[in-house]
Amino acid sequence: TSALARDIPQIIVPGGLDMHIIPGATKMDEVPDMLKGRAWSMHGPNIVLVRTNAGEMEKAAKYIAQQANTSKGPVAVLIPVQGFSEASKKDAPLYDPESDSAFIRALKEHASSQVKVVEAQCHINDDAFADELIKLFDEMKEFRR
Repeated sequence: TSALARDIPQIIVPGGLDMHIIPGATKMDEVPDMLKGRAWSMHGPNIVLVRTNAGEMEKAAKYIAQQANTSKGPVAVLIPVQGFSEASKKDAPLYDPESDSAFIRALKEHASSQVKVVEAQCHINDDAFADELIKLFDEMKEFRR
Protein backbone atom coordinates (compact mmCIF):
# COMPACT_ATOMS: atom_id res chain seq x y z
CA THR A 1 0.00 0.00 0.00
CA SER A 2 2.91 2.41 0.50
CA ALA A 3 3.72 2.33 -3.22
CA LEU A 4 0.06 2.99 -4.03
CA ALA A 5 0.09 6.11 -1.84
CA ARG A 6 3.00 7.60 -3.78
CA ASP A 7 3.57 8.41 -7.44
CA ILE A 8 5.46 5.15 -7.96
CA PRO A 9 4.72 2.93 -10.96
CA GLN A 10 3.47 -0.41 -9.76
CA ILE A 11 2.82 -3.70 -11.53
CA ILE A 12 0.84 -6.26 -9.57
CA VAL A 13 1.18 -9.94 -10.49
CA PRO A 14 -1.22 -12.46 -8.88
CA GLY A 15 1.44 -15.12 -8.42
CA GLY A 16 0.55 -17.85 -5.96
CA LEU A 17 -3.08 -16.81 -5.50
CA ASP A 18 -4.08 -20.17 -6.92
CA MET A 19 -3.32 -22.00 -3.67
CA HIS A 20 -3.67 -22.13 0.07
CA ILE A 21 -0.33 -23.06 1.64
CA ILE A 22 -0.67 -25.31 4.68
CA PRO A 23 2.71 -25.55 6.45
CA GLY A 24 3.25 -28.47 8.77
CA ALA A 25 0.75 -30.69 6.96
CA THR A 26 2.13 -33.97 5.69
CA LYS A 27 -1.09 -35.20 4.06
CA MET A 28 -4.50 -33.93 3.00
CA ASP A 29 -6.12 -35.27 6.20
CA GLU A 30 -4.25 -32.56 8.12
CA VAL A 31 -5.70 -29.53 6.32
CA PRO A 32 -8.71 -27.56 7.62
CA ASP A 33 -12.07 -29.18 6.89
CA MET A 34 -13.16 -26.28 4.65
CA LEU A 35 -10.34 -27.17 2.22
CA LYS A 36 -10.86 -30.91 2.10
CA GLY A 37 -12.11 -32.41 -1.14
CA ARG A 38 -10.23 -29.91 -3.30
CA ALA A 39 -7.34 -30.44 -5.68
CA TRP A 40 -4.08 -30.51 -3.76
CA SER A 41 -0.37 -31.19 -4.00
CA MET A 42 2.60 -31.70 -1.72
CA HIS A 43 5.33 -29.07 -1.69
CA GLY A 44 8.13 -30.84 0.09
CA PRO A 45 7.58 -33.28 2.95
CA ASN A 46 5.47 -31.05 5.21
CA ILE A 47 3.62 -28.46 3.14
CA VAL A 48 0.30 -29.15 1.46
CA LEU A 49 -0.92 -26.86 -1.31
CA VAL A 50 -4.70 -26.72 -1.76
CA ARG A 51 -6.35 -25.08 -4.76
CA THR A 52 -8.26 -21.83 -4.20
CA ASN A 53 -11.77 -21.98 -5.60
CA ALA A 54 -13.51 -19.52 -7.93
CA GLY A 55 -15.16 -17.62 -5.07
CA GLU A 56 -11.85 -17.13 -3.29
CA MET A 57 -10.21 -16.01 -6.51
CA GLU A 58 -13.01 -13.48 -7.04
CA LYS A 59 -12.54 -12.10 -3.51
CA ALA A 60 -8.79 -11.78 -4.06
CA ALA A 61 -9.38 -9.99 -7.37
CA LYS A 62 -11.85 -7.58 -5.81
CA TYR A 63 -9.38 -6.73 -3.03
CA ILE A 64 -6.52 -6.21 -5.49
CA ALA A 65 -8.73 -4.00 -7.67
CA GLN A 66 -9.86 -1.93 -4.69
CA GLN A 67 -6.25 -1.38 -3.63
CA ALA A 68 -5.04 -0.62 -7.16
CA ASN A 69 -7.90 1.86 -7.62
CA THR A 70 -6.34 4.01 -4.86
CA SER A 71 -3.00 4.36 -6.63
CA LYS A 72 -1.62 7.87 -7.06
CA GLY A 73 0.81 6.63 -9.71
CA PRO A 74 0.52 4.40 -12.75
CA VAL A 75 -0.64 0.91 -11.85
CA ALA A 76 -1.18 -2.26 -13.84
CA VAL A 77 -2.09 -5.85 -13.13
CA LEU A 78 -0.31 -8.42 -15.30
CA ILE A 79 -2.14 -11.74 -15.32
CA PRO A 80 -0.45 -14.99 -16.43
CA VAL A 81 -3.47 -16.59 -18.12
CA GLN A 82 -1.87 -20.04 -18.37
CA GLY A 83 -1.18 -20.40 -14.66
CA PHE A 84 -0.33 -18.41 -11.53
CA SER A 85 2.21 -20.93 -10.17
CA GLU A 86 4.11 -24.05 -11.13
CA ALA A 87 1.45 -26.13 -9.37
CA SER A 88 -1.33 -24.74 -11.57
CA LYS A 89 0.12 -25.01 -15.05
CA LYS A 90 -1.60 -27.31 -17.53
CA ASP A 91 -1.46 -30.96 -16.40
CA ALA A 92 -0.29 -29.96 -12.89
CA PRO A 93 -2.34 -30.89 -9.79
CA LEU A 94 -3.83 -27.42 -9.20
CA TYR A 95 -4.68 -26.64 -12.82
CA ASP A 96 -8.09 -24.92 -12.81
CA PRO A 97 -8.58 -22.43 -15.64
CA GLU A 98 -12.19 -21.78 -14.58
CA SER A 99 -11.11 -20.44 -11.18
CA ASP A 100 -8.35 -18.41 -12.82
CA SER A 101 -10.95 -16.97 -15.21
CA ALA A 102 -13.11 -16.00 -12.23
CA PHE A 103 -10.17 -13.94 -10.97
CA ILE A 104 -9.77 -12.22 -14.33
CA ARG A 105 -13.50 -11.43 -14.65
CA ALA A 106 -13.74 -10.03 -11.13
CA LEU A 107 -10.59 -7.96 -11.52
CA LYS A 108 -11.86 -6.38 -14.72
CA GLU A 109 -15.25 -5.75 -13.14
CA HIS A 110 -13.86 -3.97 -10.07
CA ALA A 111 -10.75 -2.21 -11.43
CA SER A 112 -11.17 1.44 -12.36
CA SER A 113 -10.17 2.76 -15.76
CA GLN A 114 -6.89 4.03 -14.24
CA VAL A 115 -5.78 0.42 -13.64
CA LYS A 116 -4.35 -1.23 -16.73
CA VAL A 117 -5.25 -4.91 -16.80
CA VAL A 118 -3.07 -7.01 -19.10
CA GLU A 119 -3.65 -10.69 -19.83
CA ALA A 120 -0.38 -12.38 -20.78
CA GLN A 121 -1.13 -15.49 -22.83
CA CYS A 122 1.54 -17.53 -21.04
CA HIS A 123 2.44 -19.10 -17.69
CA ILE A 124 3.96 -17.05 -14.86
CA ASN A 125 7.26 -18.97 -15.15
CA ASP A 126 7.58 -18.56 -18.93
CA ASP A 127 10.24 -16.30 -20.38
CA ALA A 128 7.43 -14.64 -22.32
CA PHE A 129 5.86 -13.52 -19.04
CA ALA A 130 9.08 -11.79 -17.97
CA ASP A 131 9.20 -10.14 -21.40
CA GLU A 132 5.62 -8.88 -20.95
CA LEU A 133 6.50 -7.53 -17.52
CA ILE A 134 9.50 -5.59 -18.83
CA LYS A 135 7.48 -4.25 -21.76
CA LEU A 136 4.72 -3.09 -19.42
CA PHE A 137 7.17 -1.42 -17.06
CA ASP A 138 8.83 0.40 -19.95
CA GLU A 139 5.39 1.63 -21.09
CA MET A 140 4.66 2.87 -17.58
CA LYS A 141 7.96 4.77 -17.42
CA GLU A 142 7.10 6.48 -20.71
CA PHE A 143 3.65 7.36 -19.37
CA ARG A 144 5.25 9.27 -16.46
CA ARG A 145 7.43 11.52 -18.66
